[in-house]
Amino acid sequence: MAVFAGSNHQMLGTCRAAASLGPRISDDVSVVGFDDLPFADWVTPRLTTVPTPLADMTALAACMVPQLQSGLHGPRPPPSSSYRTAAGLR
Repeated sequence: MAVFAGSNHQMLGTCRAAASLGPRISDDVSVVGFDDLPFADWVTPRLTTVPTPLADMTALAACMVPQLQSGLHGPRPPPSSSYRTAAGLR
């Protein structure tokens, strides 16, 4: 069995739960965590952790906001014309 935990903190909780229930980490259960935090090296047996490039993910998400907005609402007119139309002004 394999468990993909959403963070290294969840990974440690998974390891603790497995220890209390009996399955052995690495032998019976594979556990992978995300965040690549330093304390993952302190656990025995050593666990797999994947780095999360948060700065890169944030930059990518910021670049996608205009595309998401146009996809959700269709093409958007400039703010001044949408205000005039909504207010009934010409």
